[in-house]
Amino acid sequence: MKIMDVLKGISLFEELDSKELKILGKIAEERTYAPGSTIFCEGDKGDSLFSISYGKVKVLVEMEEVTRLVAGSHFGEIAIIDGLPRSATVEAIERTEVVEIKHLERLLQTNDRMACKLYKAFAKSLARDLRRSSIDLRFMRELATRQFLVI
Repeated sequence: MKIMDVLKGISLFEELDSKELKILGKIAEERTYAPGSTIFCEGDKGDSLFSISYGKVKVLVEMEEVTRLVAGSHFGEIAIIDGLPRSATVEAIERTEVVEIKHLERLLQTNDRMACKLYKAFAKSLARDLRRSSIDLRFMRELATRQFLVI
């Protein structure tokens, strides 16, 4: 699959115009990972964003699996946003193809218009994830309360 086709399909980039997508395309690379391969490790420096075009990965925090991501998902944005080391390890579960957008932080520092659009998209994505996590946490609390009352 062509990098530009992949970039056009990533929800984070839906507000970017064709010129801006071409700029991203210049710093994007296709990568393929075998099952069990590590894409990056918790604690690594991170300045790349990844989008899965094929396959599945697992996300681990302190070597404990916290979620799985499939084609169409993206990851790696947290280290770009906060400038801290990677907050998780990501490993391929099966043969996985990704588009890696390298040095995205540098691009955002030099292109205010793109930065505004992408940081807004990052915020929306993280807000959606936070809402989902809040619902999961509420469910787990209710479940724990029910089990406590049954005993």
